Amino acid sequence: MDFAAVRIGGVRYDLDDELISWMRRELEHFVPQLDEVIEIYQNDTGLLERTRGIGVLTTDEALACGVVGPVARGSNVACDL
Repeated sequence: MDFAAVRIGGVRYDLDDELISWMRRELEHFVPQLDEVIEIYQNDTGLLERTRGIGVLTTDEALACGVVGPVARGSNVACDL
C-alpha cells in the first residue's frame, strides 16, 4: 500500500483495466502457496514463540502516542481520523 497515493477525496489515480488484469495474473502465482503460508503463520511453534506478544500497542498506549490509521485501528482505538 502506498500511503502517498491516498488523499482527501480519494486516491490520486484509479487503476486502469490493464493494471487490474496484470494484478490478477500475478496473483494467480500466489494462490497455490497461500495454504502453506497460512500453515506456517498459524502453527509454526518456532515462529510463534519468537513473535507472540512482540510489538503489541495497547489502546491506552496508542492514544497516548497519538497514533492514527492502521496502527490505531490495530490497537482497538474506537475513533480514528
